[in-house]
Amino acid sequence: MTAWWRTKSTRDQWLLASAVGLLVVVTWWTLVWSPLQTARADTITRIARIESARSTLSALPVEIGLPSAGGVHTSSLREIVSATASARKLPIQRIEQSANQVVVEFELADFAPLMSWLETLSRDHSIRVIDAEISRLPEPGTVSAQMTLEGP
Repeated sequence: MTAWWRTKSTRDQWLLASAVGLLVVVTWWTLVWSPLQTARADTITRIARIESARSTLSALPVEIGLPSAGGVHTSSLREIVSATASARKLPIQRIEQSANQVVVEFELADFAPLMSWLETLSRDHSIRVIDAEISRLPEPGTVSAQMTLEGP
C-alpha cells in the first residue's frame, strides 16, 4: 500500500487524502451523528407527550369527582378490600377498619397478584395505600405484608 502511495504525485496524494477524509466525515455524519440527533428529537417529543399525559391524568380525579353517598357505589371500604382480595385469591390474615382507613395483613401472599390487586384498588375504587410494610419470604415470589389503605 505504501509503495502504491509513493507512486502518486503530491497533488494526487493530497486529493486522495482529502477524499478519504471527506468520506470519513460523511460516513460519520450519516451513520452516527444524524441517527443520534433523530433519536434525541424523538425522545424529547416522547417526553413532552408523557408529561402532557401525566398532567392530564393527575387532574382527572378532580374533574371526575368521587361518587356520592346516594350513588351506585355504596360498599364499605372493608367490603371492597375483602371482595377484591378474595377475587385475586389473596389470603387476608387480618383486616381492621377505622374511620376511612383499613389495615390489611397478609402472612403469605404472591407478590405479583398483590401488586396487581393494589393497582386495581387504586384504579377502580380510588383506594390509596397510605402505609405499607412488605417483607420478602424465603419462597420465591412470596411476601408478607401489612398495609394501611384509605378510601375515597
